[in-house]
Amino acid sequence: MSKCQGCGVNLQVQDELASGYAKDINSQYCLRCFRIKHYNDYQKVSTDGVMYNNILSTISNTKDLVLVLVDLLSIPENLEELFKTLDNPIILVLTKRDLLPKVLYEERIIDYFKDLSNNIIDTVVVSSKKNYHIDELYQMIYEYKNSERVYVVGYTNAGKSTLINKMIKNYTSKEPLITTSMLPNTTLDSMEIVFDDDLTLIDTPGLLDKGNILEIVSSEDIKTITPCSEIKPMSYQLHRAQSFTLGDYARIDIENPVTTIFYCSNKLKLDKVKNDKLKDLKKHKVHVQSKEDVVINGLCFIKFMGEADITIYAHECVEIYKRKSLI
Repeated sequence: MSKCQGCGVNLQVQDELASGYAKDINSQYCLRCFRIKHYNDYQKVSTDGVMYNNILSTISNTKDLVLVLVDLLSIPENLEELFKTLDNPIILVLTKRDLLPKVLYEERIIDYFKDLSNNIIDTVVVSSKKNYHIDELYQMIYEYKNSERVYVVGYTNAGKSTLINKMIKNYTSKEPLITTSMLPNTTLDSMEIVFDDDLTLIDTPGLLDKGNILEIVSSEDIKTITPCSEIKPMSYQLHRAQSFTLGDYARIDIENPVTTIFYCSNKLKLDKVKNDKLKDLKKHKVHVQSKEDVVINGLCFIKFMGEADITIYAHECVEIYKRKSLI
């Protein structure tokens, strides 16, 4: 059975509403990928967590080299759980470096993840968009791989397909084929990309990050929420209690005088407010220590330079959590 070269799903011509539908069984792409590629017209699909667990179990049994991609702007709270499922040598690939402030030292970024897993044999910070450190990663792959097969794993929107397309362009004479989009769940099944007799990269579907706002908002909202250029941090030295809204997605009430720095898409409107706007959303009470981040999953992270009590209002499905400061 033919597979879509964009998302990896099996092609079919019977059911237009089911995944993998194509008007011609000999097509390169399913209709969904064709519309994403040519019209940026995205159709959401339901995904099954059981499938992801089966894929990870299969990968773990191979003992092949695995590239685990982590989006530096959207680090899942349960990231350690992913590493516990993989009994493989791992290269940790930290993606989207171009979106973080240039002044940030990369040694600090790498050090932030140093205790994540004993299976990590090397770490590299990359930007597929800027072709940054892609050569170094490619050399690492050949240095550490123990067979011709290397798996690429990560959560939804970590940049797996974009990275592979960049490597196809850099190191083969082929045209990049994999469908890429800022929208979640673009890759639907595993795909094998043969580079040469010694290397086949296997792109896998993005793992579900439960509680990520990108899973519940519209495609137009995703374009607003998702950064596409270097983030410009917004810093406030608060001398009294203050409330902020991030578009219509979240409200943050800060009850203590504290220096607060917001990291989010430059397209998101951050406003100071004095009314009850967005207080009908789910309420979260959080106590933070100095140099901790509060993450509104998929929307932003906020760094606090001192101890504070805050209240966040967000959609009931969106996860709110603390972590040590990334920056």
